[in-house]
Amino acid sequence: MEEKHRTVGQAAANGGHQFTVVGREHLLLDGARNVISFSPEEVLLETTVGALVIKGQNLHIQQLNLDEGRVVVDGSFVSLTYAGENFSQKGKSFLHRMLR
Repeated sequence: MEEKHRTVGQAAANGGHQFTVVGREHLLLDGARNVISFSPEEVLLETTVGALVIKGQNLHIQQLNLDEGRVVVDGSFVSLTYAGENFSQKGKSFLHRMLR
């Protein structure tokens, strides 16, 4: 099984954020701050470098430890997309920030 390892942004240099995807079916993420929403088709996470939207099928949060910032998601991944670093803008709803 092929393993892909991606390190994202300056925070990863400080040990703040990284993820590993194995075979498009298993994701291990370090640097999670909060789970905003989840369904079998989409998981929305707040990370140390912005919002991360995981889309796919049969998604399941296998492990969640926000004290350590670790999330493990299983399923069939279609896309992983960052929504930006300014996730916590005051005075604007989450939906407004995502749709701008």
